[in-house]
Amino acid sequence: MCGILGIIDRRGVDEGLLKEMRDAIAHRGPDASGIWLSPDRTVGLAHRRLSIIDLSDAGKQPMSDREGTIRITFNGEIYNFQEIRDRLESKGYLFKNQTDTEVIINAYKEWGFECLTAFNGMFAFAIYDEKKKIIFLARDRAGKKPLYYTVGVGKFAFASEIKSLLKDKSLSREIDLQALNYYLTFGYTGNEQSIFQSFRKLPPACAMIYDANTNEIKIWNYWQLPLPAEKARAEGELMEELEALLNDAIRLRMISDVPLGAFLSGGTDSSLIVGMMSRLSGVPVKTFSIGFDEGRYNELPYARIVADHFHTDHKEIMVKPDAFSVLPELVRQFDEPFADSSMIPTYYVSRATKQYVTVALSGDGGDELFGGYSSYLGTLGNYYASKFIPRFLRNGIAGAAGFLPEKLKGKRQLLRLRGDPFDAFIDRSSHLYFKRRYRDALLNREVMAALGDGFTAPESSLRRCLLGGQYDFI
Repeated sequence: MCGILGIIDRRGVDEGLLKEMRDAIAHRGPDASGIWLSPDRTVGLAHRRLSIIDLSDAGKQPMSDREGTIRITFNGEIYNFQEIRDRLESKGYLFKNQTDTEVIINAYKEWGFECLTAFNGMFAFAIYDEKKKIIFLARDRAGKKPLYYTVGVGKFAFASEIKSLLKDKSLSREIDLQALNYYLTFGYTGNEQSIFQSFRKLPPACAMIYDANTNEIKIWNYWQLPLPAEKARAEGELMEELEALLNDAIRLRMISDVPLGAFLSGGTDSSLIVGMMSRLSGVPVKTFSIGFDEGRYNELPYARIVADHFHTDHKEIMVKPDAFSVLPELVRQFDEPFADSSMIPTYYVSRATKQYVTVALSGDGGDELFGGYSSYLGTLGNYYASKFIPRFLRNGIAGAAGFLPEKLKGKRQLLRLRGDPFDAFIDRSSHLYFKRRYRDALLNREVMAALGDGFTAPESSLRRCLLGGQYDFI
């Protein structure tokens, strides 16, 4: 990963502040750093670099085009950059280096904002166009790379992490109560919210333009998850297509000029990735697993089976986790509340792996994409119930379940028969953390009054996101 940030200020950019903001995220880019100020000093861009592609000084950022009118600060990887580069070279574009960063610059010059549709990757970048006096920001489709921003009077700033923006003492630290409410409901802040009122996230698959002349912003969604095909396809055909897509995705992610490996837990997702990496690699894949003394949580035996099967260069790291000792560091890294205990083992395996490789592939996201969590299976049960059990009967069962003891196993599943599958999913998601009545008891009167009707906004927001007006349940 790298770190990006920038300021546009009509009164002039404070270079000292820009350096402080840059160095606040030095951990994102230990290999190099850079700063660029416009001739009139109203625009400043900065970068912290972790070198992955083209390790030479030619890859330093902020980077400019050949004419010096376009500047970029970029975090991430464009996996199909060589293919895009070939297309651009056929149109007469010349390149100074071998980076994917320069490919983004020339793609923007050729296709404008539509360049985003050509990129296959994980990224967050900002392009300053000196001729148009605009700054163009974008974030990848899945939101792998973070990007925060703030807009003030005659001033705009953005960064990979909130801690950079907090270096500007003139910006408010006031808490966003709706974001706090969202966190207490689902364990994280909302799609566009941050825990601070002054700072917002650019949502995944979105782009933004800030016009320095008018101090106005425009945000749009450049990609949406495609709807399922109306015509059913054979399972075998779908499996072949899935394997081809996974194979291509892993092949592209293995392009690296630095040591590369994989996290291996022995589960389906990481084992599949390691298997495909082994098929694509001419040398044994470097794999890393962590183990714990507690047998219930120790996955080393499963990981070892997979490592032996694919003949990987396998390393096992035994750790004695002390959650309380690492929490301050994790809080510092996340910048805002985040209630996912998997951050602790991820921290340990990442710290241990850094001794051997710079880049590591993992199976994160597999459960979300392929329905691996129990909440998905339960919601599927609610879907079939909505199809085959009349509403009046479901409501009756749910109503009777309300009289059962609170701690009785299965009570909540019966209560979820009332309503549609989306209601059931939202109920499962929100009950992972603070149930509604606990939030009601936890938040004081002032906060509840400030939230008003927005107290149930997190559930409503998730429902709108899930529904999108595309489904109709009886």
